[in-house]
This record gives sequence, structure tokens and C-alpha cells, in this order.
Amino acid sequence: MADPYSRNREEIAKLEIGHTTIGRLVATILVCGFLLILYSIPIIQSVSDVKAFRDGGRTTPIPEAFSIIRGVSSSLFEFIHATGSITGRIFAANRVLKSEIDDYETRLENTSVVSKYVLPSTQYVLSGLLGAGNEKAVCGNDGWLFYRPDVEYLIGPGFMEQRKQLHRIRNESVQPDPIRAICALKNDLNRRGIDLLILPVPVKPMIHPEHLYGGFKKSDHPLHNPSYRAFVDTLKNRGIMVFDFGEVFATIHKKITGSLYFKTDTHWLPETMHAAAESLSSFLVDSGYVKPTARIPFQTERTIVANSGDITEMLRLPSDQLLYPPEEVSIRRIFMPDGTPWRPDRSSEILVLGDSFSNIFSLADMGWGESAGFVEQLSYELGQTVDAVLRNDNGSFATRKVIYDESARGEDRLEGKRIVLYQFAVRELSQGDWEVYESFVSNETVDVFFCPDAGAEEIVSAKIKSISPIPRPFSVPYKDHIVTLHLFDVRTESGDDIPMEAVVYMWSMRNNELTAAASLRPGQSIHLRLSAWSDVSDNLERINRGELMDIRLLSADPCWGDLL
Repeated sequence: MADPYSRNREEIAKLEIGHTTIGRLVATILVCGFLLILYSIPIIQSVSDVKAFRDGGRTTPIPEAFSIIRGVSSSLFEFIHATGSITGRIFAANRVLKSEIDDYETRLENTSVVSKYVLPSTQYVLSGLLGAGNEKAVCGNDGWLFYRPDVEYLIGPGFMEQRKQLHRIRNESVQPDPIRAICALKNDLNRRGIDLLILPVPVKPMIHPEHLYGGFKKSDHPLHNPSYRAFVDTLKNRGIMVFDFGEVFATIHKKITGSLYFKTDTHWLPETMHAAAESLSSFLVDSGYVKPTARIPFQTERTIVANSGDITEMLRLPSDQLLYPPEEVSIRRIFMPDGTPWRPDRSSEILVLGDSFSNIFSLADMGWGESAGFVEQLSYELGQTVDAVLRNDNGSFATRKVIYDESARGEDRLEGKRIVLYQFAVRELSQGDWEVYESFVSNETVDVFFCPDAGAEEIVSAKIKSISPIPRPFSVPYKDHIVTLHLFDVRTESGDDIPMEAVVYMWSMRNNELTAAASLRPGQSIHLRLSAWSDVSDNLERINRGELMDIRLLSADPCWGDLL
């Protein structure tokens, strides 16, 4: 007989497990408890979905759990209508199916009744006691929160490394090379006699790593992704100017005891933004891009605003949580000489392409005031008007796409411009889609897409050919989102013979709540009210919007839609 003391721990564990005896009653209770937990959640959710349908909150009584069936039909639809070889069509259908599965998981998570009531309190305990964040938020020291993609930019591999870029191409289906896209933009602008200035804005952990990890201390220089310096050097070697806010902020950070960014928001504080506008204004004046003309007498007004940070919202804590209280700041609002809020001037020689760092104190929907953003402050410092194209998120392509879209429709946003200032958060370098667009053109709009006349509305029926990606609520720093639909077989209510296609923008998320449009899928027939996008673009152009990367759609006049 073997000596029991000579056995190792693994052998002893196997012996003990093998001799574990469970009584019938205990086994029955355990099995019933497991089955109860397993089946109760989908049953509760299905009952809730049916009730929501009866109350008018859903368009179908079929529980959300069965919506994956539509993913199969969408994949089949893509296989039938895709062009090219059989292999290419199979891959196209597979991409659609993968996207449908991801969307399916997102919808289940966001509509889960159990998650709605259990997650906030659970996250409160995890964040409060253990300092644990979630897939989008990282809990730092002293009540600081960080956006996980910002941290990943800092600690991840170099964004210019070939392995990194190949991985993104294969797994994310994006164009990962920012240099290629920026050089294409520079060449297109130079052909028009327009210069380009790149404005990468540092993200919070680059400037405040001491609040992310106690081992860090204030640095003489901002921390960066390993590829950043090579990125800047490459652009400069190709004749592209880069204005580095990071060095400006690091200098300020050494001299002050306070912070440059919000504790619980992804963005800069008003004072930091003012410093950025002042330093950039001096550069533009010294470089000769601003003519020595009489300064416009803009008016200013100080206003106090308070709001919860966007990263706090991403944690999905209870509404009465006290872990991360609202923050309060003083903003400087800018007004035109006649007292009206500052507005962009299309005749200006300076055009700013900007993301949420430009929008943060300008777009009222972001909750931090209005008429006090980066472009407003730059205009005030210059004493001249400035033109601007701003869009929350997707700084790697969204604003570039706007000016290419307008050019394809015959609208020349670049007329009379001397310089384009391209502002984006540096995280876009490692995580953005740097789509390369065709050269600027000024063609007549081809009348193949339907769009109502300005000020008019049309009730139409149509089928969905494709739909842009929609973010999960609380997964991005913005509460609202607009989705883009490519429709075909468009027919008016009267059945008039009209063009067969349309590009439509619709609300897909409001205040972190998905709308009915978020559940639409390719191949689905819909009934909706359409109006011209130009009727609402002044108010909605800056909202985060999903885009379709079909070059043929650039010439389409987009519509604004409401589901009926």
C-alpha cells in the first residue's frame, strides 16, 4: 500500500473529490437552484419585452432573445446582393453575421431588466470598495477616473508597428495608418493652395499619470505611445506641420499645483483649453496665417456650469451615488459684437476640423455649456472669425469625411481658405479608422438619391440596404448618437415614381438610451417621415454619427428621418 504522505497535492485532491458523497436532497436542491437561476433571467426578460410592447416601448412582441434570427437573414441578404467572387461574398456575409452577433450581445446587455437593477448597485460596491472600473472606465487615485482607451493608447504597443496595424486590419477591418490618411489630406489641400496643421490633443493619463498610479510623478514631458515621436518626425519630414499641445501642457503642469483635466471626465478644463487657444493663436500670428487687421470686438461672459463627468456615466452607477460627485467650472462664453452667440464663419481663411475636445464647452448637449469651446476661444484670441467642422468621436475620419462629402455634392467648403487646423484626440492614432478618401472634386450632384426639398416632408416606405455601426450606451463618452441608413426601393406614400435610393440620418441613441432605429437591420422594410438634412444640420451636425464607407454615397444629399 502506498504511503499516503508520499502523494502530491494533486493526487490527494483527486482522491478527495472521488470520494465526495452528496445526498439526494442536497443534489436536488443544487440542480433546482441552478436551473432556476439559468432560466429565470430569460423568462423575466421575455415577460418584460412583451410588457414593453404593450406599453408602446417596443415595435414587436417577440422577445429580444429571438432577434439573432434577423442576423442570419441579414447575412443571407448580404451574400445575395454582394458583388464579386463566391469567396468574397462569403467573407462579406460573414462580416455582417459577426457584426450582427456583436449587436445582438449589445442589445441583450442594454435591454436586460436584471442588469438594469443589479448592475448599478454591484458596480457601486466594486468601485467604492475595490476601486474596480469596467470595460470603459479605470478607477484612479483620489477620486480620479480614466477612459480605458486613453490608458490603452499610453501603455499599448506602438501604433505604427506593422504587427499592430496588420492585427487591426484583420480584426477591426479598418485603415490603421494615420500617416497615409494625413498625407492624402495634405496633398489634396496643397493642390488648392491650402496648408495643413495637425493638432493632436493629449489625453488625460499622458498629463496626469500620477492620478492613475501613485508611483508616477509629475514629468517634464508628457508620456506617449512608443510610436508618437516617430509619427511626428515622419509628418514633419513630409512637410506637414504639427503643433504639440503636450509640451505646452507639461510646462503648465510643472508650474501649478492644480489639474489640467477633469477628475471624472475625459476632457480638458476650461483653463487648459484657453492656454491651448492662446499658444496656437500666437503660432498662427507668428507664422503669418493671420493678417494684421482690426480685431473684432467679441463680447465675453463668465458662467458657472456643473455636470457629472462622462466617465462617471460610463460606470453606470446608481443615480444617487456619492463616489464621484458633479464637478463645477467657470467657462468664458464668446459672443459676436451684436450680442448673439459666437458662430462659425464660412468666409474665414481658417478652417478647424475638431472632435469633442473642441465641442466640450460649445455643444450644449454635452452638458458643459455652450459658445465657450476651443474654436470660440481661438477666434477670440485671434480677434477674427473662424470656420469650423466639429463632430464628437471618430476624429480620425469624421470631420475629414464632411468636407469630402460636401465637395462631392458640389459644395466647396474650402473656398478662400489659407489653412486647415486638424484637431483630434491622440488616442485616435492607435484606435481610429484612418480611411483615405478620394481627391476633392466639384461635380454636379447626380440626381439618383431621393431627398425632400428644404422645408418639406415626405412619408415614404423603403428597404434597408446597409446601416452604420451603433455604439453601446455608456460605452462612449457621448450620450447621443445618430445612425446612417442606406435605403433602396424608396417609395412615397402616394406611390410616385421617384429615385430608388436614399441616405438617411436618424437618432439611434438619446441620453444613453437606444431608440427604435437601433434595432433596424439590412433587408428590413420600414415606414418613415423624411425631411432634408439641411433643415436640422445646424443643430445636429456636431453629434456623434455613424458613417457608411461607401464612396458612391458621397454625392447623395442626406435626409433626416423619423420612424413611423
